[in-house]
Amino acid sequence: MEAFTILAFDPALRTGWSVLWYRQDKPIYIIASGIVDISKIEGYGYRLDEFRKQIADLLYLYKPTFIIAEEVTFAMGNHIVKRLHAGLRGIIALETYRYNRVEANFISANTARKTIGAGGRAKKTEVAKYLQGMGMIEEKPVDWEDYDITDSIALGVALIVEVKNGGTF
Repeated sequence: MEAFTILAFDPALRTGWSVLWYRQDKPIYIIASGIVDISKIEGYGYRLDEFRKQIADLLYLYKPTFIIAEEVTFAMGNHIVKRLHAGLRGIIALETYRYNRVEANFISANTARKTIGAGGRAKKTEVAKYLQGMGMIEEKPVDWEDYDITDSIALGVALIVEVKNGGTF
């Protein structure tokens, strides 16, 4: 595969997202990034519906080749948080399939950090600094202090590394 676009998500009430473009032997381009914020929306169903609409819009706008999202582990959190994260991941999987009939990729934050070389236990601030030092080209300025966004960039870069190496998560 010569060139491809990745849409990456760090799903939560404030979902960080980023769009990365990569072509073999070229730097990674960060095309766009932002936040899908459903934190102020009341009601589980309404939150999920708003999230679905915004995810669908991003898929339509950026036409990614691959989609990746963080696979959340539930060592902490109550049943409401668990239900929300499961719903958000389900929507990402469903909208990805509806968009281009492929499966979304899901990996843990630790796996993404290890894959990009930052270390599996790296703190969010360390991951952001590590990413900034990778020489990626920003089409639009990235808010490197918004760790929801930088986490999504780390997920996208991890997928690029895996594709380059012929692997899969």
